[in-house]
Amino acid sequence: MVGLLVVVLVLVLVVLGVVAFGLKRSGRAAQEQVDHLSSSPRTLRYTVPAGQDPAVVLAALHEAGYTAAQDPSDTGLGGGTDVLIDREDGVPDRESVRTVLDGVRVGNLEGDPAPDTGIGTDRGTARFADE
Repeated sequence: MVGLLVVVLVLVLVVLGVVAFGLKRSGRAAQEQVDHLSSSPRTLRYTVPAGQDPAVVLAALHEAGYTAAQDPSDTGLGGGTDVLIDREDGVPDRESVRTVLDGVRVGNLEGDPAPDTGIGTDRGTARFADE
């Protein structure tokens, strides 16, 4: 009985170690991506409107072939969260990215409508931080 308990305890500790290692590695890879996006002169910065989930914007950009990440240094002040956007095969075309962002019609991953901000609807056009 004691032997079985020791085996189970060892297995639990091994599984926890593997999970911790995987999380650390994943976090490091995400930080490297953000560092690359932050330092690249071709990266576009887009502020997601308040009330819209940045995950929806990131998903739409990734689906369209862009590299994008939420800026962890963003304080959230000014109404929204900043997203950094790049393209691995060259400079991201502003109008193509704008088309993707304007095509986002939902506000969150549950499919609720986007907030009435004028962005992501037929009423407005996405703008980047340097515009």
